[in-house]
Amino acid sequence: MKALQMLLIGIFVSYIGTLPPGIINMQSVKYQLDLGYSQAKLFVIGAITFEFLQVLVSVVFLKFISTFFDNNTLIFHSIALCVLLVFCVSSIIRYRRKSYVNKEIQPRMGEQNFLLNGIKCAFLNVLIYPFYSGIGLYLINYQIAEAECSFLIWLIFAVGTAIGTYLCLMTYLKIGHQIIKNKPNFYAKIYLVLALTFLILACLQLTVILSLL
Repeated sequence: MKALQMLLIGIFVSYIGTLPPGIINMQSVKYQLDLGYSQAKLFVIGAITFEFLQVLVSVVFLKFISTFFDNNTLIFHSIALCVLLVFCVSSIIRYRRKSYVNKEIQPRMGEQNFLLNGIKCAFLNVLIYPFYSGIGLYLINYQIAEAECSFLIWLIFAVGTAIGTYLCLMTYLKIGHQIIKNKPNFYAKIYLVLALTFLILACLQLTVILSLL
């Protein structure tokens, strides 16, 4: 039951986390428009493969630092609050930057190793580490998961994130063309919703911290 729960959480979190327009999802749409669906899908597979490893690194790091804070949950809650505030501010900045999406898309490219390009793009996405470490802290803080969970449980969580990312990127390949052409304000709305979500979670986290003082 715990394994299924962590799998579903991983799918949901990664789908929502991948939904905002960024270099990976927008570049996959660009490849599809310029070079075709097959090339874009290879790019997506490369990106997902490396992101899966990034998530594993994030949760293994989380298990490591948890050994130092076993008796001080306040530190865990404080770290989670900081991560939520960082992503809230980041979402607000991207919401206000109206031309952000267009700058993310690279120029038209010729034939190349699309799988490798996906890996390269995922490598540049360094925010994935604090994001999934923060998600892991949140799960531990609210006892959805335990820091001492077996590696297999966190591995299943990482598999869920790979599935969620794949589903989100496939959604972009299906409707991304229409979004780019017809709804330029769609991106700003996504970031606004994310900013509000992170703000609400940060407020809840702050309430928990104050109750522990």
